[in-house]
Amino acid sequence: MSAVSASPRARRPWLLILLLLLAALLQAGTWAGLGMGAFVLWNSIHAFYFQHSYVAGMLPLGMAGLLALTIVCLLFRQLRWATIPAFAAMILSFVMLPRMGTISLLSPFIHPMQLVHWGAMALTWGGCLWLFILGNRAASART
Repeated sequence: MSAVSASPRARRPWLLILLLLLAALLQAGTWAGLGMGAFVLWNSIHAFYFQHSYVAGMLPLGMAGLLALTIVCLLFRQLRWATIPAFAAMILSFVMLPRMGTISLLSPFIHPMQLVHWGAMALTWGGCLWLFILGNRAASART
């Protein structure tokens, strides 16, 4: 007999949703930029090096889809279901890492698109880990 409701309305984590949305947009932008050649015009030497080292193909588009599904689950306050596509996104990120092209701060051939994609991956990992922490807290609060 507690005064607190047994099922309080969960608040939407808007900052997490925005973080995941930005990661999804950067992932989709990477795929579109490479597919349409929009980012190739930057510098021909860097573009040649980057295009030959990047072999992720459609993986950024798949990642953007998984992140979008995670966002939809969060918007409908389904934290438990949101962890499933987020976990799949984390697995896909490990598949994508060796295919993202070579990058080194000492290399003279760093294309700006590589930095965009690495930023998208960092936001993806940060957002998914944040989501897993929220899910863990929610599960421990129920018990």
